[in-house]
Amino acid sequence: MSQVSSQTSGSKTVAETAFEARFSPRLVAAETYHDPNDVILFMHIPKTAGMSVGKALQAAFDIFHPVSWENTNQSFRNKTRKALYRRSDEANPCRQVLMGHFAWSDVMYWRHQELPLKCATIIRDPLARFVSNYRYNTSDKHPQHKTFAARFPTLESVCPRAAL
Repeated sequence: MSQVSSQTSGSKTVAETAFEARFSPRLVAAETYHDPNDVILFMHIPKTAGMSVGKALQAAFDIFHPVSWENTNQSFRNKTRKALYRRSDEANPCRQVLMGHFAWSDVMYWRHQELPLKCATIIRDPLARFVSNYRYNTSDKHPQHKTFAARFPTLESVCPRAAL
């Protein structure tokens, strides 16, 4: 454990206090991180509140580019090219967000091109996410829930060592 995270300021660690001072909406001056021509890549990790955040992003940004489930790599490339082309129109700035289940390698491709893209995601406690994902995959909400449930009838059958 790092020295920073073990030091506390009241009930918060020094790292938590510094993070809040830099990013909390109530502590950061208005428009500090606002660029009228932003392109944000929001990597949606299933079962981490991504759909709720996606709806908020869709309402907050001028253009929302959803990356499709089918052929994710090609869809991601097409949407990022479209967003970057749109960003080049300096006379008509707009804030854009791309959201989907694209891979980190896709994000890194664009980062290596030194393009002005910002990246974001939400992470969740791994165990809570694992259980939530299992429940979702076995529910009627998931298109292939019957196949999944037949293969993994119990949570323990997905991860047999967890039963120990």
